Amino acid sequence: MIDGLSTEINLLEVELKKEADQIEINYNDYNKLLDKLDFKKSKLREIRIQKPQAVRITKKQEEEYTSYQKKYFAADSKVRDIVALVDKTRERINLENLKLEFNDKFRSHIKYIEKQFSDFQSVSKTSFNRINDLLGEEKETQTDSFINQSEPHKVTESDSKKDISSKIIGLSSLIEEHKKEIENSFEGFIKHISNLQIDVDDDFLRGWYQEQNENLEKRLGDYEELAQLGMAIEIIDHQFNVMYSQMNDAVNEIKTYSRQNPGIEFSFKQLENAFQHLEGNYKLLKPLYRTSRRTREVITGYQIEKYIREFFENEFKRYKIEFIVNDPFREYEFFSFDSIVKPVF
Repeated sequence: MIDGLSTEINLLEVELKKEADQIEINYNDYNKLLDKLDFKKSKLREIRIQKPQAVRITKKQEEEYTSYQKKYFAADSKVRDIVALVDKTRERINLENLKLEFNDKFRSHIKYIEKQFSDFQSVSKTSFNRINDLLGEEKETQTDSFINQSEPHKVTESDSKKDISSKIIGLSSLIEEHKKEIENSFEGFIKHISNLQIDVDDDFLRGWYQEQNENLEKRLGDYEELAQLGMAIEIIDHQFNVMYSQMNDAVNEIKTYSRQNPGIEFSFKQLENAFQHLEGNYKLLKPLYRTSRRTREVITGYQIEKYIREFFENEFKRYKIEFIVNDPFREYEFFSFDSIVKPVF
């Protein structure tokens, strides 16, 4: 585009020189050439580019940018030469025509201002209307999400006073969590809109968004590792289920055989006890798996106490460990997923 515009500017220079060399300058032709010059200057401003300060560019892009800038400044220099020619030619224009030129320029720029800002307002209005519509859609989405998540906490006719109190606690926790989610999601956007100024520094904004993008990419990498870990757990769980089924069948077969052969009964009892212990631990690890992470629920300290006692029952007996929990902990309530709370303890 810069090449084509440069050619047009060169041709305009030839036309202006030709007009300036006339013994008697035709003001109408001269004025048309001035209009052309203003149009070319406007086009040149539109295709001006600046090297971004906050974004790294490749070596090839750097070379292309340098080449473009050379062509651009050559065209801009040619425009300045033409302006100088116009200024010199103006000395030969009579007083009345100079007044006409002045008034034309003045009125033309007033029209330009009105048109430009009318366009700016139109674009801004369209953009803000679109944002307003998106916010309306998001409001509906958030409302539906909250209603769905609050279903487990709905009060029924059969609920006791204790049940309702527990549901109020659960609902309060859900509300707080939902508020944080909304604020975290939209706080940056609202601040950006509130602080929006006309004289925006694009390079600064690009740099800031680049920094945020890098931070998000790092967090995404962390989540990817966690997801891979979760997938590994699911695969192990599946394989364990298969082996558990096979072992259970084998233990049942040996049990039948041991009844007919008292000599192996003691060994079988040890095997059976070990298998039952393994089975119990596996059941206690269920909160780690995906099926238990689908809904939040109220988890009391008493439930955690029971979970720990069952999980470490043999160790407590073997090493004579006294596990004590006070009443405030038993009454404490978490509103979260099994998979998050119980494995921590």
